[in-house]
Amino acid sequence: MKKLVLVLLVSTLGLSNVNAQLSELSRNLKNASPEVYNPIKALAKDKWLNNHEMVVFTINNQVESWKEIFFVVVNSENYDDSVLTDAMIKWKVILNSGVEDVFDWEMVLFTYKNQMKNKDY
Repeated sequence: MKKLVLVLLVSTLGLSNVNAQLSELSRNLKNASPEVYNPIKALAKDKWLNNHEMVVFTINNQVESWKEIFFVVVNSENYDDSVLTDAMIKWKVILNSGVEDVFDWEMVLFTYKNQMKNKDY
């Protein structure tokens, strides 16, 4: 059973990267807010160098996470600014390229959700 799940996962990931393109959301962010998009792109390029499919994949995932943070989480009923700030501090990234104010939005979102889930212990 584990082998079947692994094969399905690998084949799904492989298919999703074929002809990788920026998502519509990523393209819109690139055009409307380059100050947000450019650090995301820099993070992806720093991580994956010339693996263009993975750069695009990472950009799309980072943009989705950024959108969820700033359009869903921040507007939620139980939003906690200090938890988000702590997650952002934890996942601020220093790139080899010298680009500043870069965050790993996927990890910020992951950390925020986990902290909020476990906040009331």
